[in-house]
Amino acid sequence: MADFLATESIIQTVSTEAEFNSAIALVNSGQIQTIDVVGSFTLSADTTPIQKNAEIRSSTDSEIHDGGFSVIRVENGAQVMFSVRAKGTGTSHVDGPNGTALMGIAGGSLANVFANNGLFHIPPGEMFSTEAVSITNFAELKLGGRLFNEGEVSVSSESLVIVENRPQDKSVRDSMVEHYKTAEPAMGALTMEYQSETFMTIPADTVVIVGKTTIDTLSKVSSDGTGTVWSADTIKVSGNNFQDPGEIVGTNVNKIELINSGRFCGKTSATYPHGVFEGNTADTVINTSGDFQMGTMGSCSVKHYKQTGGDLRFVIDNFKGRTAHLTLWESVDVSGGTLEIIAGLFYIPDGTKSTVSTLITAPGSSAGLQELAQRVAFKGFHEIEPNEHLTLTPSVEVAGDRLNLVLTVVEH
Repeated sequence: MADFLATESIIQTVSTEAEFNSAIALVNSGQIQTIDVVGSFTLSADTTPIQKNAEIRSSTDSEIHDGGFSVIRVENGAQVMFSVRAKGTGTSHVDGPNGTALMGIAGGSLANVFANNGLFHIPPGEMFSTEAVSITNFAELKLGGRLFNEGEVSVSSESLVIVENRPQDKSVRDSMVEHYKTAEPAMGALTMEYQSETFMTIPADTVVIVGKTTIDTLSKVSSDGTGTVWSADTIKVSGNNFQDPGEIVGTNVNKIELINSGRFCGKTSATYPHGVFEGNTADTVINTSGDFQMGTMGSCSVKHYKQTGGDLRFVIDNFKGRTAHLTLWESVDVSGGTLEIIAGLFYIPDGTKSTVSTLITAPGSSAGLQELAQRVAFKGFHEIEPNEHLTLTPSVEVAGDRLNLVLTVVEH
C-alpha cells in the first residue's frame, strides 16, 4: 500500500482545522499526497472526505482533538496512511469498496474506526491505538502489527479478519504467557457477531493474540492446523443449539469455553467434514454445552478438560481400529454432557474382526475417564447394514489411563 508514496511529493504542513481541510482538498485534486500536522488543533465538524491516496503524519508529535467529530473519512478507493495521534470520542470512517483502505501506523491513534466495505490495516511492525473498531458489510481488518483497542473490535455482516503471516517457532508459541504483551500480530477484545457469517483466517505457523473474545453463531476462526489463536482470557465459542455454530477450526488455542453448540474441531475438508486434528494443542477446554469434535482420525492434546454439558464426539469410519486420539494431560473434570461415538460405517464385511482402540489417554487419575465412560452414547451403529454372518456390538472400557473403544464382532 505504500507504493503510492514511492515518488517525491509535496509536503503540506498544517496546524489548524481549516488548514487541514484545505490540505485534504489539495490531496483530492492531485496536487499533494502528504500532510504534516505540525500544530495541535481541535475539530468543530467532520473533516473533508479523502478521495485520493495520502499520508497523514506529524513531524512534531502534534495531536488532533476530534471534538466528537470524524478526523478522517476515506472513500472512493483512496488509500490513506495515518500516524497522527487523534483523541476524543469521534468516529473515523473507511467507506468502500474499490480498495478503499486506512493504514494505521507508527503509534498513531483514532478514537473510533468504522470500516464499511473497506479495509482497516495494521501492518507488521506497526502499532496503532483506538477505542472501538467496527468492521461491517464485507469489510476487512488486516492485522499484522499490534492494535491497542480499549473497547472491542466488532466484526459483522460477512466481514473478515485477515491475520498476516508472521511465522514463529515452537519455543515462542510455548512461552506466549511471557511474550504476549510484546508479540504481534495482536489486538484487544474481539467479538465476531451473532449470525453474521464472519471469518478470521490465521496463516500457517502464525500466532495471533487477542483479548477477551467471543466467536458467535455462523462465525469461524480457522487455520491449516498449525496456526494459533492465543488469549490470556477464555475465548467463548457460542452457537445456536447445534445449528450454524461458532467454530474454531484447525487451530491451536490457549483457553476456550464451548457454549450452546459452539464447536472446536480439527482442519476440515470435503473428505473429512468432521475435521482432523494434526497434533493440535489447548491449555484448557471448558465444554459447558458445546461440541468438541474429534472426528475420525488425528490427535489433539488438552492440558485441562472440564465438561459440564455438551458433547465430546468421535466418528468411527473403519473396522481396523483407526480412530482419532485425545490426550488429556493433567486434569479431567466431567460432571455432565455426553461422550458421543458415531458410526460412519455402512455394512460389516465378511472377515471383520473385533478391535480395541484407544480414544482417550489421561495420564494420572482415571476418575474423569470413568465418568466419560458412564456417559457414552452410541449413534448410528444400529443403522449399519446387517450381515447375516456377523453381529457388531460397540462398548467402551477404561484400562488404567486409557479409554478404549471395543468393537465386538460375533460370528453366527
